[in-house]
Amino acid sequence: SMAGSSTSMMLETRAFTIGKVSLPGAFTAIPSASVCSEQTTASPLSAACIDGHAAEETPITVKFGLSARAAMALPAIKPPPPKLAFRPGAKFAIRIAGNLADKYRGDIEAYLNSIAKQNGWIVEANSPLAIQVDVNEFTKPITFETSSILGFGKENQTVPITYGDLILTLKENDKTITTRGFSSLQTTIGVIPKNTTLQELANERSKFSIAKIKSLSLPATIEPKPEKEKIGSTNIWEIR
Repeated sequence: SMAGSSTSMMLETRAFTIGKVSLPGAFTAIPSASVCSEQTTASPLSAACIDGHAAEETPITVKFGLSARAAMALPAIKPPPPKLAFRPGAKFAIRIAGNLADKYRGDIEAYLNSIAKQNGWIVEANSPLAIQVDVNEFTKPITFETSSILGFGKENQTVPITYGDLILTLKENDKTITTRGFSSLQTTIGVIPKNTTLQELANERSKFSIAKIKSLSLPATIEPKPEKEKIGSTNIWEIR
C-alpha cells in the first residue's frame, strides 16, 4: 500500500542519517561514538547499531562507486633509477678473459686497481658496472714485401706470426659502453738487416708486451649523454 511504501522509505532514510550501518564504501570520517535512535529499531538495518542516544551520534559520510575509488590514496610513483656511469665513487667489477688471462692476470689487476685509486672508483665483484679485459695470443700467416739492405730485389714472403691482442671494455649490465685496446701485430717490415731472417724480425717486432696496457687512459668520468642525443639504438657516451 502507499502507506506501507512511505513508512519503508522513511525508515531507510533515517537509517542512513542517524544510524550506523554496515554497507560497502569508503569512509572519509570514522565516528567516535555509534548509536541508534529508537525510531530505527523497526528497521532491519538497525541490527548493526549499538544501543545509545541519538544525540551522541557522530555523523558518518559514505561514498560509493567511482567517487569512492577516486578518494582512495594512490601509491607514490617512484622515479626511474639513475643511469649508471663511471664517475668518482662508482663501483665496478674486474673481469679478465682470454687464453693469456692466467699469464697476465696479476698485471691487469694491478693496472685496474691503480686506475680505480686514481679516479676514485671502487672495485666490487658484483657491480653492474664492469671493466672486462680480453687478452689473447694468435698465430696466423702474414705476407710481407721485403727487399735487400740496398732496396733491390723486392719480393713477397709469407711467414707465420705470433702476436697478442688486448681489448679493454667498459660495460653496464653486459652492454658495451666504450672500448680501448691494442695489438702487437706488425705487418710492415721494410728492409731486413743482414744476417737476420724475415721470421726472426717479424717475431721480434710483433712480440706482445703487457706493459703497453698503461697507455690505455681512462678518465674519471664516463657517463651517458641525455636520451635525446641517442643515434638509432646506440647510446652516445661522454668521456670527460
